[in-house]
Amino acid sequence: MTRAFVPRKSAPKSRGGCLTCKIRRIKCDETRPLCVRCTSTGRKCDGYTPILPDPNLTSLTINNPPGDTVSKRSFAYFRTFTLPNISLHFGSPSWIKLVLQASHSEPPLQHLAAALGSLHEHLESYSSSKSHSIDCTNNSIKYAAQQYSQALTFLSALLTKSDTQSIELVLIGALMCIYYEGLQQDFETAQLHLENCLLVLQPLLPRQSSWLINNVGNKMQIDNDIIQAFAHLDIEASCTLGARSPSLCISETSLDIPASFPSITQARHLLYGLTSQLHTFMRNTADAYRWNLNPIPIFTIAEANLLQSQLKKWETSFSTFLSSSTTKLTRQEQQAANVLSIQQKATYMKAATCLYAEEMVFDQFDEEFEEILCLAGYLVYLAEADERKKRVVLTFDMGIIEALFWTAIKCRRHSIRHRAIEVLRKVTWQEGVWNAEMMVAVARRFVEIEENGMGGVEWRGGIGEYESVVSEWCRLHDHGWEMNPKARKTEIRAGRRENGVDGEWTWVKEELTW
Repeated sequence: MTRAFVPRKSAPKSRGGCLTCKIRRIKCDETRPLCVRCTSTGRKCDGYTPILPDPNLTSLTINNPPGDTVSKRSFAYFRTFTLPNISLHFGSPSWIKLVLQASHSEPPLQHLAAALGSLHEHLESYSSSKSHSIDCTNNSIKYAAQQYSQALTFLSALLTKSDTQSIELVLIGALMCIYYEGLQQDFETAQLHLENCLLVLQPLLPRQSSWLINNVGNKMQIDNDIIQAFAHLDIEASCTLGARSPSLCISETSLDIPASFPSITQARHLLYGLTSQLHTFMRNTADAYRWNLNPIPIFTIAEANLLQSQLKKWETSFSTFLSSSTTKLTRQEQQAANVLSIQQKATYMKAATCLYAEEMVFDQFDEEFEEILCLAGYLVYLAEADERKKRVVLTFDMGIIEALFWTAIKCRRHSIRHRAIEVLRKVTWQEGVWNAEMMVAVARRFVEIEENGMGGVEWRGGIGEYESVVSEWCRLHDHGWEMNPKARKTEIRAGRRENGVDGEWTWVKEELTW
């Protein structure tokens, strides 16, 4: 069990009140742009102190960007608020610094920065309104679209060149394009950008693990942080798209995991390497046995066991790293450690269950589900007191939403799964395609279907401890959903074998509005 960084019992104090309420020394309700406490009493609300951006970004000396007043305003918003959104849990990667440095001399990045800043500011200003759609007639949206279109023109011209600098600029620009499309909830276009970039990267990288840690074997010496950003997006796409295998998967059977990690960064890279290997195994091998109930060859079972062993070895090494007297973590790194612990537990459970059709196989992991809830609950607790995270709209990070959703639909203990939904409901940000509000609606509906009438209830627990558990014949399999985020609609589907493992499938299909 990895060490968790637990919260103090004292309640968090907010310092985000408006200037008027601070002067009057009264509690502010923090409604933006003007607080209700002031306006309801006829006072003038003097607004809020600007929130400081990520210190990793402000350490750079950045002169005013070229362009008119609107461009400068959009770039300032991009630098101060948009960039910290991109990596919520792990701090700003160095490729983001490359964006700031190149934005003053490279037209495609200048236009993309202006487009992202303008779009993000518009979404921020309407985040508290009842309207969830983007108003295409708004001047900010028109300006963002215009800047984005110009950026694509410049990027297309760079594609004709083959030097390292041009390829790096195209890849960085593509990451910004993916984020732009994500902010617009157009994930099909974002996925298209991703797949095209992976086609560019594949011939440049070896199939060994060297690129996980450094640039060894990178034929054109592309910045490793850029490669890692695409590798993470590649894994996330495999988690959300049913039959897709990771494009940048490592061919080595076993990754070299040290006895203790030298840093959070190396631990993260190796965990994602293992996750990539697992999803390749699931898509190319395990799924055939999970759904067709064919006899499982011994070498396939051995491969699954090796992945489980590697993930357990990673957990042991990570615990050694966290408990070492020489390990000094910043608050950001402590939160990153908790995110990685959550991801390792969810990934290990996938490895241990991917070959088996019975949903009751998840009943052995109640302790892991509880630990995920503890760690995720703490991270949400911290986010509620962090003014910067309240402004996050969309992050690239693989974070905690998938693990909480997994806990809600795979753990059949009533108390745990409903607590998971409650923690998920408090998440205010979106992690890639994982929209917390949508996943709450989907998880609730799946749970309702399984627990409807609680037919075939089983009971388990210690002496005097009883809790309802959904029986196998009531459980749902192969959970899936097709989302339409712009319309806030999701079509869900799941299968059920009401006559046992060898029985016929009964399929549930519904459309949800969230």
